[in-house]
Amino acid sequence: MIFISHTHADHVTGLPGMLMLSAQVDRTEPLYTLAEKARAFWHKKIMKKIRGR
Repeated sequence: MIFISHTHADHVTGLPGMLMLSAQVDRTEPLYTLAEKARAFWHKKIMKKIRGR
């Protein structure tokens, strides 16, 4: 599980790359991310880019 407490660049800039890598390997366990409602918008935008939607 990844918990996003705040979106300072020094804490989250590696997250998109890590999520993309996780999607490319044969991961069998789900990877959960948890964030406050205010951070959900930011997270959804990243996930849309990763999924190509």
